[in-house]
Parts: sequence; C-alpha cells; structure tokens
Amino acid sequence: MQHDDTLKLIRDAMNRAVDRGEVAGANMLAIQHGEERWYAEAGMRNIERGEAMTRDTIFRLYSQTKPITGAAAMILVERGLLDLAAPVSDFLPGFKGQRVTTEFEPGVRPGHAGSSESANGVDGTNGSDGDDDWRGGDTAWLTNDIPTDVAGTVGVAAGDGERTVPMARDLTVKDLLTMTSGLPYPDPQFEAGRLVAKVYDELNDRLHGPDPMGTVELANRLGACPLRFQPGRHWMYGTSADVVGAIVEVVSGKRFGDFLHDEIFAPLGMGDTAFYVPQDKLDRLAAVYDSPDFPIDPANMGGPLREIVTDHLGVPYAATSDPAYQAGGAGLRSTVDDYARFAQMLLNGGELDGVRILQPLTVRMMTSGALFARHYPDFEDWQPGCSYNTFMRVVEEPGKSIMVSHKGEYGWDGWLGTYFVNDPQADSTFLFNIQLTNIGTSPLVRKLKNIVNTHLA
Repeated sequence: MQHDDTLKLIRDAMNRAVDRGEVAGANMLAIQHGEERWYAEAGMRNIERGEAMTRDTIFRLYSQTKPITGAAAMILVERGLLDLAAPVSDFLPGFKGQRVTTEFEPGVRPGHAGSSESANGVDGTNGSDGDDDWRGGDTAWLTNDIPTDVAGTVGVAAGDGERTVPMARDLTVKDLLTMTSGLPYPDPQFEAGRLVAKVYDELNDRLHGPDPMGTVELANRLGACPLRFQPGRHWMYGTSADVVGAIVEVVSGKRFGDFLHDEIFAPLGMGDTAFYVPQDKLDRLAAVYDSPDFPIDPANMGGPLREIVTDHLGVPYAATSDPAYQAGGAGLRSTVDDYARFAQMLLNGGELDGVRILQPLTVRMMTSGALFARHYPDFEDWQPGCSYNTFMRVVEEPGKSIMVSHKGEYGWDGWLGTYFVNDPQADSTFLFNIQLTNIGTSPLVRKLKNIVNTHLA
C-alpha cells in the first residue's frame, strides 16, 4: 500500500471517531528510521471556542509522564547518586517504619467489610465488592486499570489503618520503578486505597490555596500510609512514580521540574513540555472532555461531549505557573513533537541529534521486562503479553497482545488517552493524543496502531 493510502486509512479512522462523538479531536505521529512517516489530525482541540486540532496543541500527559520520571531516576543511577536497591526511607523519612495492611497476609482475612483484592476495575467500581472473592496471601491476585477520579468521595471504613503488620523487608527504589511497591492510587474498595485517598483529598483542598502541598511533602505523607501488600509481592498500578519524582528532587537538590528541564527537556529541545503552560501558550492547551461512556459527571453519560474542568490527582487543570506539587506520575503537559524527541532519544539508545541523555546499556535495562512470575497474574489481564519496567509496558509475547505488535515494543499511555510506543524491531515511534476522561488506551489508538504497525515497511 502506498504512503497516501495508509494516510487515508489513518485519517478515516480518526474522522470516524470524531464524527461519532467518541473524541473531540486527536493527533497522531508515526516516525521510522528517524523520519516522519505519517502525521494526521482531526476534530477540535476546543469545541466551545471553535478551535481546530493542530500539531502544536498541548496535551496533559497524566501517566505518560511516568516514563520521563523513570528516565530521570536512571540518570541519577548512571551518575552513582541513586542505588536501585536503596530503601525509599533513605531519601524520604515518611517511609521509615512503614506498615502493611493485612489484606494479603497469609491466613489473615481483611479486618473490615468491603475489602477486596481488586484495584481500579475497568467497570468503574474499581474492583470486586466483598469478602467472597478473598483468596489471601500469595494465592491472591489483583486487577489493575487507570486511576479514575474519586476525589472527595471515598470516605473511610471502620478500622481503617488499625490492623497492620510490619514490612517484611525495606521498600526499595526498584520496587517503585516496577510498580511492585504496594503504594496504591486512591480507591474506595480497599483499606490502603481509602487511606491514600484522604491524602489526595487534602492535596486537592490545598491545591489553589496559600499553602499547597509540595512534591516531597506528598511523598512523605504517602509513606505514612500503610502499603497494600508486602514490597515486591504483587504488581499494582499506583503512586510509585510520584514518589520517584520526590526522590529525584531530594537526591539532585533541585526541584523535580527543574531537574527534568535541565537534564532532559532543554538538551532535547522540548520547549513545550513542563508541569504548567505559560500564559502566552495557554490558547494551545486542549480542553478535556468527559467520557460519554464513563464520565466523571453522571450528567454527561451518553454524550454529547462536554468540557470538564478537573484537577484529577492533584494536577491543576490549566496551571500557568509551576505548581508546588510536580507529579512524577501525572503532571506533565507536552506536544506530539516534543514527546517524540524523548521517545526517539530512547529508541536511539539514549541519544538524539548528538545529545546523550542516557547510556545504551541503561536504556536496554529500562526497556527489558522486570516482572517475576508472581507478578504476571496481577498484570496480564490489563496488559496481555507484556512485562513492565521503569514505568513502561514491554511486549514479550506479541501473540497475546490485543494490538499488532513486535516483541520488544515498549511505552505507556495516560488517563486522558495520550499514548506512545517505541518499536525497536521496526525502528519506529508511534504517538497519539486525545483529552478524554477515564479512557486510557482507547479503541481509536488500538485501531491506529494496528494500521501503522502493519504498514511500516
């Protein structure tokens, strides 16, 4: 198929999604051998203002921030300033003497009604709903998905935080980078998630006030909450990257955002990537639309698409100055071309246009699977055929994947639908951007990735 025919398939898929009201607007970029293969855009970045989607539109990355945070940590590892085996408490005193809930202790049933072993279920209930599903100990497993917006709605249950046990070993930096830490996102369905939710409620309450919570303060507050399980025993999507951002800040002696700017963004020429959007660029920031299928506001169920202003996970909707809390797991904003610079740096083994950010061996380690057999049951239903490392999925068995993939592909996505993947076999990078709540990896991105992967020479 010729180049123009492939581009027509891409545009047709994007335009169908816009015409059906599935997304307001989107853009997509595919690069191979360092050269652009296909770029496409469709729809509107702001329906209310009548602004079309453009190539320089700025998107909230949410969890697509995480791979950049992982790279920052590995820069410090290369310099001998950070040890992957070091206890988190060496950097953040809030983690000293951390406890673990009894939800997964062998032979110990959870200490209150409503506990479950399921985190962030895709049906919006964020997990199973009771003791009947409890399996306990090392025979238990978790389900995982994107963290939905539950701000101010979680509450507490009787006995939360009262029945805990000591950690069997220290929580380490490596546990954070592989999401095997036991640190959850806010979730009403289990004890550790409810306790973390109260910290995030305070983060949001202070977000726009005179005393906002900072990056290191939040991490220490999370350390004061009990883990959901013993370090390293399970895989669970949670706040690990936010804690890594705080560690980078402590070790480097710079604010986390300053470190990212000095060590990654400025060297790579990523001038539109930061934890805020300056006032003179604010008109390029895409609006966020509430998912008609899984909205934050129930009034938006079924559509049409409506903008929703949300500070989900303590990330200000339209910050025009550096926020106090620079979320390593969620806070960056960027463009398709800026993020392509970061992705191409990784694909090239840590270097782009003569600028080296990481050493080749480091990148190979970061993009190799790090999960053990005990972790796959927690991960495989959400990311079939994949392992995980440094806040990225790594395709190990393409036949199990729900997208056409090569072995060795790696990348991640975000709560609002941004997505990136590098494919070393094809020497390609694929990026996609939308701003739709609670979507994660969307049907549209799967369709587009399948078109791109099957038409790369």
